[in-house]
Amino acid sequence: MRKKAILITGASGEIGQALVNNLAENSTLPMVTLDLLALPENIRSKVVAIQGDIMDRGLLSRLVSEY
Repeated sequence: MRKKAILITGASGEIGQALVNNLAENSTLPMVTLDLLALPENIRSKVVAIQGDIMDRGLLSRLVSEY
């Protein structure tokens, strides 16, 4: 069975980081982030961080099968 999670794309950006911080305080669901760039250290511990391209079909298939 797949796990429920929140997917945040572009999490390394200013809006993405603010979203991660807000959801970390207000949600009980785990967060999975996807970005071309590595996440900053201050939010990495709050999420399952995946570095990659949202246009990568193989990567998205893997995420969909797990979450």
